[in-house]
Amino acid sequence: MQAALAMAKDLVSHNIDTIASGECSSACTLVFLGGKSRTLGTDAKLGFHRQYVNDKEHKQNYTLYKDDLEWNDEFEYLMFMYNKLNSDLVAQLSFMSDQGVSFDFIIRTLETEVLDMWFPTQEELLASGYITG
Repeated sequence: MQAALAMAKDLVSHNIDTIASGECSSACTLVFLGGKSRTLGTDAKLGFHRQYVNDKEHKQNYTLYKDDLEWNDEFEYLMFMYNKLNSDLVAQLSFMSDQGVSFDFIIRTLETEVLDMWFPTQEELLASGYITG
């Protein structure tokens, strides 16, 4: 999500419009939100779910960085990641709000289970401010 947010902010800083076609899900929706004007192609749909973590990736990261970052055990790594994920989530939600997305819509994206995908209607996207036209 950090990379998606960075790309979205670059789009904002350059006043670039975004158009989605086909399925744009997960982190793609955040990049899409960086558009000055945000529209959907005739076959487009946006899919949302809450953030998730990949257990294998985290086990590898813990093993790789535990000595450098002086984690005594997996619980110290857990606290490090908990704080990082919460900070990332706050940054994502702030960006969504700054882009004019309604609070109710933002909360709905967080209610969607990790392995599910919510595909709001074009009317819901327009009413929420996620798309502009």
